[in-house]
Order: sequence, then C-alpha cells, then structure tokens
Amino acid sequence: MKALSFSAKLIVISTLLSVIPLANSEPYPAAKSSLLSRFSVVPHIGISQADIETDSAISSSNQPEFNATLNYGLAVEYSVLSWLRFEMDYTRHRESETSKQRDIAGKYNNSLTSHVIASGLQIETFQYHETHLYIKGGALLYDASLKVKEYFDGVYSSGEASASDRGQGYYAGIGLYHPLDDDIQLMLSVNHQRLSDMFDGSARAFDIRYNSLMIGLAF
Repeated sequence: MKALSFSAKLIVISTLLSVIPLANSEPYPAAKSSLLSRFSVVPHIGISQADIETDSAISSSNQPEFNATLNYGLAVEYSVLSWLRFEMDYTRHRESETSKQRDIAGKYNNSLTSHVIASGLQIETFQYHETHLYIKGGALLYDASLKVKEYFDGVYSSGEASASDRGQGYYAGIGLYHPLDDDIQLMLSVNHQRLSDMFDGSARAFDIRYNSLMIGLAF
C-alpha cells in the first residue's frame, strides 16, 4: 500500500510540474495576439473632386471649377466591438487645377492642394456573407494651399501667388470591406470631407468640399 501511495504521489507531482508551466505561459501570447488583431493598417489611393462653397453674396458663376485629382494616404483602425471601429486617417489631395479664365490682364487659373487628418467612428450597418458595410464620420484638421497663376498673353512673364491656411472640419462616408484571405481585406469607400472657413476673417472666406472614391487594402 505504501509503495502504491508513493507512486501515486510521484504521478501527481509530475503531472502538476508539467501543467503549471503551460498554465503560466499560455495566457500571455493569447492576450497579446488578441490585442494586436484589433488593429488594421489601411493604405489607400483614389480620385477626388474638389469644389468651393462661398456665401450667397458671390455669384456661383464666378466660383472656380476644379478638375479631378489623385489622393492617397494611410488609415489606422481599431475594432472596439464587432460592429464598431475607431479610425485615424491621413489623406493628401494632390494639386487640382481649374481651367484658364480670362481677365483684363490676360488669363489665369487656380490650383488647390490639401493635407487632411481625420478621426472618427465606423458603424457596421449591413452584412452580406463576408462583406461588411460601414457608415462613418467624424472631425478633421486640414492644411490647404490655394495658388493663382496669371498669364499675361506674352506681354509680361507669367506670375503666381499662393496662400495657405489651417483649420477644422468634418467628414462622412460609406466603407465596404471584403476579405481576400485570413489577413487581408479589400476596402472601397466613398467620402465627403468639408474643410470649413478657409481664410476665416477675410472678406472672401470659403469652405472646401472634397468628394472622393478610395480603394485600399486592410492588413
């Protein structure tokens, strides 16, 4: 009986010694993996259309019409819940120009370039199989530059003047996510960004509106 009791004790002690290290080490990688899996990095590229909104005192026929331009950037997303994400996004809208217009001195055109940092939430509103649709919105900060180029019909050398401003605004949009494999998702989004009160305090303050189509990959 004593021999059996001693053997049983050895078996119990050996089992505990083999289980305790596993119990101590297992939760740490699991917790770390769970936290990291909530983050996504999303490089994106797309097309933007800019327009300017002024007060009603300025005729809409005198407002410049900008051509479409390329945008690109990087977003970081954090999954708070299965249906809710927090996002931080940087987007650069490359230079967009108007067509040349004539004035008393010759011809001129405008160009616009913007850098935008946006922060907000995404809320899942629809799911079809593995495809998820989110609505999103939030606040933004911008740094925008407006340039005027003047052409004097060959009488004088062409010249240009530019001015920059920083401010705040907001954005809203719709995002579609579809998995390509276990670690990569295809992202397609339509966004509206409003850069409010550029050159606020001047007689010609205005808002800039960007409507963009973007495509990217979420890792």
